[in-house]
Amino acid sequence: MGAVVTVARRLIVAALLLHSVLLQPPGAASVSPRARDGVAPVTAPLHVSDLTFVDARHGWAVGSLCGATGTCVPALRATHDGGQTWQALPVPPLLLTSTTSTVRQVHFATTQDGWLFGPTLSATHDGGQTWTQDRRVRGVVALATAGRSVWVLSRSCAPFRPCQSRLVVSRDAGRTWRWAATPPPLQPGVVQLLHPSARVGWIAATALLVGTHDGGRTWTRLTDPCAADSTLGPFGQQFAAHGNRTLWALCGGEPSAGQQNKSVYVSGDGGRHWALTATTCFPWTRPLRGGCGRVPGSGYVSGLALSTPTHGWMVLQRGTLYGSHDGGHTWYPAIPYAQANGSDAGIGPMVFVDAQHGWLGALGRVFHTTDGGAAWRAVLLR
Repeated sequence: MGAVVTVARRLIVAALLLHSVLLQPPGAASVSPRARDGVAPVTAPLHVSDLTFVDARHGWAVGSLCGATGTCVPALRATHDGGQTWQALPVPPLLLTSTTSTVRQVHFATTQDGWLFGPTLSATHDGGQTWTQDRRVRGVVALATAGRSVWVLSRSCAPFRPCQSRLVVSRDAGRTWRWAATPPPLQPGVVQLLHPSARVGWIAATALLVGTHDGGRTWTRLTDPCAADSTLGPFGQQFAAHGNRTLWALCGGEPSAGQQNKSVYVSGDGGRHWALTATTCFPWTRPLRGGCGRVPGSGYVSGLALSTPTHGWMVLQRGTLYGSHDGGHTWYPAIPYAQANGSDAGIGPMVFVDAQHGWLGALGRVFHTTDGGAAWRAVLLR
Protein backbone atom coordinates (compact mmCIF):
# COMPACT_ATOMS: atom_id res chain seq x y z
CA MET A 1 0.00 0.00 0.00
CA GLY A 2 2.86 2.40 0.87
CA ALA A 3 4.43 1.84 -2.55
CA VAL A 4 1.14 2.71 -4.26
CA VAL A 5 0.84 5.97 -2.28
CA THR A 6 4.43 6.92 -3.15
CA VAL A 7 3.84 6.34 -6.86
CA ALA A 8 0.62 8.35 -6.72
CA ARG A 9 2.38 11.27 -5.05
CA ARG A 10 5.09 11.23 -7.70
CA LEU A 11 2.49 11.29 -10.47
CA ILE A 12 0.73 14.27 -8.87
CA VAL A 13 4.00 16.23 -8.53
CA ALA A 14 4.90 15.47 -12.15
CA ALA A 15 1.47 16.61 -13.33
CA LEU A 16 1.75 19.88 -11.40
CA LEU A 17 5.21 20.58 -12.83
CA LEU A 18 3.98 19.92 -16.37
CA HIS A 19 0.97 22.17 -15.81
CA SER A 20 3.17 25.05 -14.61
CA VAL A 21 5.44 24.73 -17.65
CA LEU A 22 2.50 24.72 -20.07
CA LEU A 23 1.08 27.87 -18.47
CA GLN A 24 4.29 29.88 -18.94
CA PRO A 25 4.12 32.52 -21.69
CA PRO A 26 6.40 32.06 -24.71
CA GLY A 27 9.97 32.98 -23.86
CA ALA A 28 9.41 33.04 -20.11
CA ALA A 29 11.53 29.95 -19.57
CA SER A 30 14.50 31.65 -21.21
CA VAL A 31 15.02 34.29 -18.55
CA SER A 32 15.04 34.65 -14.79
CA PRO A 33 15.53 37.70 -12.55
CA ARG A 34 18.86 36.28 -11.38
CA ALA A 35 20.86 33.25 -12.38
CA ARG A 36 21.12 30.86 -9.42
CA ASP A 37 24.65 29.72 -10.27
CA GLY A 38 25.92 33.07 -11.55
CA VAL A 39 25.63 32.09 -15.21
CA ALA A 40 22.88 33.86 -17.14
CA PRO A 41 20.36 31.71 -19.06
CA VAL A 42 21.42 30.94 -22.62
CA THR A 43 18.22 30.39 -24.61
CA ALA A 44 17.15 34.01 -25.23
CA PRO A 45 18.92 36.10 -27.89
CA LEU A 46 21.77 38.16 -26.44
CA HIS A 47 21.51 41.94 -26.84
CA VAL A 48 25.23 42.58 -27.41
CA SER A 49 26.42 45.82 -25.84
CA ASP A 50 30.15 45.30 -26.31
CA LEU A 51 32.66 42.99 -27.98
CA THR A 52 36.39 42.52 -27.49
CA PHE A 53 38.97 40.29 -29.20
CA VAL A 54 42.69 39.91 -28.50
CA ASP A 55 43.50 37.84 -31.59
CA ALA A 56 41.77 35.98 -34.39
CA ARG A 57 40.44 33.28 -32.02
CA HIS A 58 39.83 34.66 -28.52
CA GLY A 59 36.97 37.05 -27.84
CA TRP A 60 34.30 38.04 -25.30
CA ALA A 61 30.85 39.61 -25.50
CA VAL A 62 28.74 41.27 -22.81
CA GLY A 63 25.06 42.09 -23.04
CA SER A 64 21.58 41.29 -21.75
CA LEU A 65 19.16 38.41 -22.12
CA CYS A 66 15.55 39.61 -22.18
CA GLY A 67 12.35 37.57 -22.19
CA ALA A 68 8.83 38.25 -23.38
CA THR A 69 7.92 39.83 -20.03
CA GLY A 70 10.70 42.41 -20.32
CA THR A 71 12.80 40.91 -17.54
CA CYS A 72 16.49 41.07 -18.43
CA VAL A 73 19.64 39.62 -16.92
CA PRO A 74 23.26 40.43 -17.75
CA ALA A 75 25.25 37.83 -19.65
CA LEU A 76 28.86 37.22 -20.57
CA ARG A 77 30.06 35.00 -23.41
CA ALA A 78 33.48 33.83 -24.63
CA THR A 79 34.77 32.25 -27.83
CA HIS A 80 38.01 30.39 -28.48
CA ASP A 81 37.45 29.67 -32.18
CA GLY A 82 37.05 33.12 -33.66
CA GLY A 83 33.33 33.43 -32.92
CA GLN A 84 32.06 30.21 -34.47
CA THR A 85 30.88 29.00 -31.04
CA TRP A 86 30.31 30.86 -27.77
CA GLN A 87 30.28 29.65 -24.17
CA ALA A 88 28.55 31.19 -21.15
CA LEU A 89 30.84 32.58 -18.45
CA PRO A 90 29.99 33.39 -14.82
CA VAL A 91 28.65 36.90 -14.44
CA PRO A 92 30.27 39.04 -11.72
CA PRO A 93 28.12 39.23 -8.57
CA LEU A 94 27.96 43.03 -8.90
CA LEU A 95 25.98 42.72 -12.14
CA LEU A 96 23.65 40.05 -10.77
CA THR A 97 22.79 41.76 -7.49
CA SER A 98 22.58 45.40 -8.61
CA THR A 99 19.33 46.67 -10.10
CA THR A 100 20.99 49.88 -11.32
CA SER A 101 24.24 48.51 -12.77
CA THR A 102 25.26 50.14 -16.05
CA VAL A 103 28.26 47.88 -16.65
CA ARG A 104 27.89 47.21 -20.35
CA GLN A 105 31.45 47.36 -21.65
CA VAL A 106 34.14 44.71 -21.79
CA HIS A 107 37.77 44.80 -22.87
CA PHE A 108 40.57 42.22 -22.74
CA ALA A 109 44.29 42.90 -23.09
CA THR A 110 45.38 39.24 -23.18
CA THR A 111 43.62 35.88 -23.16
CA GLN A 112 43.66 36.07 -19.35
CA ASP A 113 43.44 39.78 -18.40
CA GLY A 114 40.17 41.63 -18.94
CA TRP A 115 37.78 44.21 -17.47
CA LEU A 116 34.08 44.97 -17.23
CA PHE A 117 33.51 48.67 -16.70
CA GLY A 118 31.18 51.65 -16.60
CA PRO A 119 31.23 53.29 -14.04
CA THR A 120 32.63 50.55 -11.78
CA LEU A 121 35.62 48.41 -12.74
CA SER A 122 35.81 44.63 -12.37
CA ALA A 123 38.90 42.66 -13.38
CA THR A 124 39.65 39.07 -14.31
CA HIS A 125 43.04 37.43 -14.69
CA ASP A 126 41.83 33.95 -15.64
CA GLY A 127 40.02 34.59 -18.89
CA GLY A 128 36.70 35.55 -17.31
CA GLN A 129 36.15 32.61 -15.00
CA THR A 130 36.31 34.81 -11.89
CA TRP A 131 35.93 38.57 -11.41
CA THR A 132 36.94 41.01 -8.67
CA GLN A 133 35.77 44.58 -8.33
CA ASP A 134 38.72 46.98 -8.44
CA ARG A 135 37.81 49.77 -6.02
CA ARG A 136 41.00 51.71 -6.74
CA VAL A 137 39.47 53.14 -9.92
CA ARG A 138 35.96 54.64 -10.02
CA GLY A 139 33.82 56.67 -12.39
CA VAL A 140 35.19 54.82 -15.41
CA VAL A 141 34.01 56.18 -18.78
CA ALA A 142 36.55 54.55 -21.11
CA LEU A 143 39.26 51.89 -21.11
CA ALA A 144 41.81 50.96 -23.76
CA THR A 145 44.84 48.69 -23.96
CA ALA A 146 48.02 48.25 -25.97
CA GLY A 147 49.51 44.93 -25.00
CA ARG A 148 49.80 44.92 -21.20
CA SER A 149 49.55 48.72 -21.08
CA VAL A 150 46.10 49.71 -19.80
CA TRP A 151 44.64 53.22 -19.76
CA VAL A 152 41.47 54.05 -17.85
CA LEU A 153 39.72 57.40 -18.13
CA SER A 154 37.59 58.36 -15.14
CA ARG A 155 35.28 61.33 -14.73
CA SER A 156 33.46 62.95 -11.82
CA CYS A 157 30.82 65.62 -12.31
CA ALA A 158 29.27 68.06 -9.85
CA PRO A 159 26.37 70.49 -10.45
CA PHE A 160 27.36 73.82 -12.02
CA ARG A 161 31.02 72.81 -12.21
CA PRO A 162 33.15 71.37 -15.04
CA CYS A 163 33.57 67.63 -14.90
CA GLN A 164 36.95 66.53 -13.57
CA SER A 165 38.71 63.83 -15.56
CA ARG A 166 41.68 61.65 -14.62
CA LEU A 167 43.77 59.18 -16.57
CA VAL A 168 44.93 56.07 -14.70
CA VAL A 169 47.57 53.88 -16.32
CA SER A 170 48.97 50.41 -15.71
CA ARG A 171 52.00 48.73 -17.23
CA ASP A 172 51.21 45.26 -15.88
CA ALA A 173 47.66 44.55 -17.09
CA GLY A 174 45.99 46.18 -14.12
CA ARG A 175 47.94 44.69 -11.23
CA THR A 176 49.17 48.15 -10.27
CA TRP A 177 47.95 51.63 -11.22
CA ARG A 178 49.34 55.15 -11.23
CA TRP A 179 47.82 58.54 -11.99
CA ALA A 180 48.94 60.21 -15.21
CA ALA A 181 48.76 63.92 -15.94
CA THR A 182 45.23 65.31 -15.80
CA PRO A 183 43.75 65.73 -19.30
CA PRO A 184 41.42 68.66 -20.13
CA PRO A 185 37.97 68.70 -18.43
CA LEU A 186 35.38 66.49 -20.10
CA GLN A 187 31.71 67.41 -20.26
CA PRO A 188 28.96 64.77 -19.87
CA GLY A 189 28.51 62.70 -22.99
CA VAL A 190 30.22 60.03 -25.03
CA VAL A 191 33.99 59.82 -24.60
CA GLN A 192 36.42 57.74 -26.65
CA LEU A 193 39.88 56.68 -25.54
CA LEU A 194 42.22 55.46 -28.30
CA HIS A 195 45.47 53.75 -27.25
CA PRO A 196 47.34 52.15 -30.17
CA SER A 197 50.71 51.83 -28.41
CA ALA A 198 52.23 52.18 -24.95
CA ARG A 199 53.05 55.90 -25.26
CA VAL A 200 50.49 57.15 -27.81
CA GLY A 201 46.82 57.90 -27.30
CA TRP A 202 43.91 60.24 -27.98
CA ILE A 203 40.83 61.34 -26.06
CA ALA A 204 37.82 62.38 -28.13
CA ALA A 205 34.72 64.00 -26.64
CA THR A 206 32.18 66.62 -27.68
CA ALA A 207 34.12 69.47 -29.36
CA LEU A 208 37.38 68.14 -27.89
CA LEU A 209 40.28 66.13 -29.28
CA VAL A 210 43.58 65.81 -27.41
CA GLY A 211 46.59 63.59 -27.97
CA THR A 212 49.67 62.38 -26.14
CA HIS A 213 52.94 60.83 -27.29
CA ASP A 214 54.60 60.42 -23.89
CA GLY A 215 52.35 57.95 -22.12
CA GLY A 216 49.81 60.52 -20.92
CA ARG A 217 52.24 62.86 -19.13
CA THR A 218 51.38 65.78 -21.42
CA TRP A 219 48.44 66.42 -23.72
CA THR A 220 48.15 68.51 -26.88
CA ARG A 221 44.84 69.96 -27.99
CA LEU A 222 44.12 69.08 -31.61
CA THR A 223 41.52 70.27 -34.10
CA ASP A 224 38.29 68.34 -33.79
CA PRO A 225 37.12 68.07 -37.42
CA CYS A 226 33.55 67.38 -36.40
CA ALA A 227 33.32 70.56 -34.30
CA ALA A 228 35.01 72.56 -37.06
CA ASP A 229 32.50 71.43 -39.72
CA SER A 230 29.83 74.14 -39.88
CA THR A 231 27.43 71.85 -41.77
CA LEU A 232 27.21 69.49 -38.80
CA GLY A 233 26.71 69.85 -35.06
CA PRO A 234 27.24 68.00 -31.78
CA PHE A 235 24.99 65.11 -32.82
CA GLY A 236 27.38 62.20 -32.99
CA GLN A 237 31.01 61.56 -33.76
CA GLN A 238 33.26 58.51 -33.83
CA PHE A 239 37.04 58.27 -34.09
CA ALA A 240 39.24 55.31 -35.01
CA ALA A 241 43.02 54.87 -35.05
CA HIS A 242 45.41 52.57 -36.87
CA GLY A 243 48.95 52.78 -35.57
CA ASN A 244 50.41 55.96 -34.12
CA ARG A 245 49.59 58.36 -36.97
CA THR A 246 46.41 57.36 -38.82
CA LEU A 247 43.12 58.76 -37.49
CA TRP A 248 39.68 58.73 -39.06
CA ALA A 249 36.66 60.72 -37.88
CA LEU A 250 33.00 60.06 -38.69
CA CYS A 251 30.89 63.13 -37.95
CA GLY A 252 27.10 63.31 -37.83
CA GLY A 253 24.63 66.16 -38.17
CA GLU A 254 21.19 66.41 -36.58
CA PRO A 255 19.31 63.13 -37.11
CA SER A 256 15.73 63.12 -38.34
CA ALA A 257 13.38 60.41 -39.61
CA GLY A 258 16.18 57.92 -40.09
CA GLN A 259 18.35 60.38 -42.04
CA GLN A 260 21.55 62.12 -40.95
CA ASN A 261 24.12 64.26 -42.71
CA LYS A 262 27.58 62.69 -42.35
CA SER A 263 31.18 63.57 -43.16
CA VAL A 264 34.37 61.51 -43.06
CA TYR A 265 37.76 63.07 -42.25
CA VAL A 266 41.19 61.41 -42.38
CA SER A 267 44.46 62.43 -40.74
CA GLY A 268 47.88 60.94 -41.46
CA ASP A 269 49.80 62.88 -38.81
CA GLY A 270 48.05 61.97 -35.58
CA GLY A 271 45.25 64.54 -35.80
CA ARG A 272 47.26 67.69 -36.51
CA HIS A 273 45.80 68.07 -39.99
CA TRP A 274 42.59 66.68 -41.45
CA ALA A 275 41.26 66.08 -44.97
CA LEU A 276 37.56 65.81 -45.80
CA THR A 277 37.25 62.64 -47.88
CA ALA A 278 33.50 62.11 -48.17
CA THR A 279 30.20 63.66 -47.22
CA THR A 280 26.50 62.98 -47.64
CA CYS A 281 25.06 64.60 -50.74
CA PHE A 282 22.39 66.66 -49.01
CA PRO A 283 21.65 70.04 -50.65
CA TRP A 284 23.11 72.03 -47.75
CA THR A 285 26.41 70.13 -47.46
CA ARG A 286 29.70 71.52 -48.66
CA PRO A 287 30.49 69.89 -52.04
CA LEU A 288 33.79 68.12 -52.51
CA ARG A 289 36.07 68.79 -55.43
CA GLY A 290 34.89 66.35 -58.08
CA GLY A 291 31.56 65.75 -56.35
CA CYS A 292 30.24 64.24 -53.16
CA GLY A 293 31.51 60.97 -51.77
CA ARG A 294 29.25 57.97 -51.34
CA VAL A 295 28.32 58.39 -47.71
CA PRO A 296 24.75 57.19 -47.03
CA GLY A 297 22.18 59.65 -45.76
CA SER A 298 20.18 56.92 -44.03
CA GLY A 299 21.19 55.73 -40.56
CA TYR A 300 22.71 57.39 -37.51
CA VAL A 301 26.41 57.53 -36.60
CA SER A 302 27.19 54.75 -34.12
CA GLY A 303 30.65 53.26 -34.68
CA LEU A 304 33.85 53.43 -36.69
CA ALA A 305 36.69 50.90 -37.07
CA LEU A 306 39.82 50.54 -39.18
CA SER A 307 41.24 47.25 -40.44
CA THR A 308 44.14 48.94 -42.28
CA PRO A 309 45.14 52.61 -42.70
CA THR A 310 43.01 52.75 -45.88
CA HIS A 311 40.18 50.34 -45.00
CA GLY A 312 37.40 51.72 -42.80
CA TRP A 313 34.04 50.53 -41.50
CA MET A 314 31.11 52.66 -40.27
CA VAL A 315 28.30 51.26 -38.13
CA LEU A 316 24.96 53.02 -38.50
CA GLN A 317 21.94 52.64 -36.24
CA ARG A 318 18.71 52.45 -38.25
CA GLY A 319 21.11 51.44 -41.00
CA THR A 320 23.76 48.80 -41.57
CA LEU A 321 27.52 48.31 -41.88
CA TYR A 322 29.33 50.26 -44.60
CA GLY A 323 32.89 49.74 -45.77
CA SER A 324 35.51 51.79 -47.60
CA HIS A 325 38.62 50.43 -49.31
CA ASP A 326 39.97 53.67 -50.76
CA GLY A 327 40.87 55.76 -47.75
CA GLY A 328 37.31 56.84 -46.92
CA HIS A 329 36.40 58.40 -50.28
CA THR A 330 33.65 55.96 -51.28
CA TRP A 331 31.45 53.71 -49.15
CA TYR A 332 29.37 50.62 -49.89
CA PRO A 333 26.96 48.48 -47.82
CA ALA A 334 29.03 45.55 -46.52
CA ILE A 335 26.01 43.65 -45.15
CA PRO A 336 22.47 44.04 -46.54
CA TYR A 337 20.25 46.03 -44.20
CA ALA A 338 17.59 43.30 -44.03
CA GLN A 339 20.22 40.80 -42.91
CA ALA A 340 22.08 42.98 -40.40
CA ASN A 341 19.35 45.15 -38.89
CA GLY A 342 16.03 44.44 -40.55
CA SER A 343 14.02 44.95 -37.35
CA ASP A 344 15.92 48.13 -36.37
CA ALA A 345 16.98 46.35 -33.19
CA GLY A 346 20.42 47.92 -33.51
CA ILE A 347 23.87 46.79 -34.59
CA GLY A 348 27.32 47.25 -33.14
CA PRO A 349 29.80 47.34 -31.57
CA MET A 350 32.57 46.38 -33.99
CA VAL A 351 36.20 45.30 -33.69
CA PHE A 352 39.04 44.31 -36.04
CA VAL A 353 42.21 42.65 -34.73
CA ASP A 354 44.08 42.67 -38.05
CA ALA A 355 43.47 43.31 -41.74
CA GLN A 356 41.44 40.11 -42.18
CA HIS A 357 39.53 39.32 -38.96
CA GLY A 358 36.62 41.43 -37.74
CA TRP A 359 33.36 41.08 -35.81
CA LEU A 360 30.10 43.03 -35.62
CA GLY A 361 27.55 42.57 -32.84
CA ALA A 362 23.79 42.49 -33.43
CA LEU A 363 20.65 41.24 -31.70
CA GLY A 364 21.28 37.58 -30.98
CA ARG A 365 24.04 37.36 -33.58
CA VAL A 366 27.66 38.17 -34.25
CA PHE A 367 28.83 38.76 -37.81
CA HIS A 368 32.36 37.55 -38.54
CA THR A 369 34.73 38.09 -41.47
CA THR A 370 38.01 36.28 -42.13
CA ASP A 371 38.80 37.88 -45.49
CA GLY A 372 38.97 41.57 -44.73
CA GLY A 373 35.23 42.18 -45.06
CA ALA A 374 34.66 40.61 -48.48
CA ALA A 375 32.18 38.23 -46.85
CA TRP A 376 30.41 38.23 -43.50
CA ARG A 377 28.96 35.19 -41.73
CA ALA A 378 26.35 35.41 -38.96
CA VAL A 379 26.59 33.20 -35.86
CA LEU A 380 23.72 32.93 -33.37
CA LEU A 381 24.56 34.23 -29.91
CA ARG A 382 22.32 33.21 -27.03
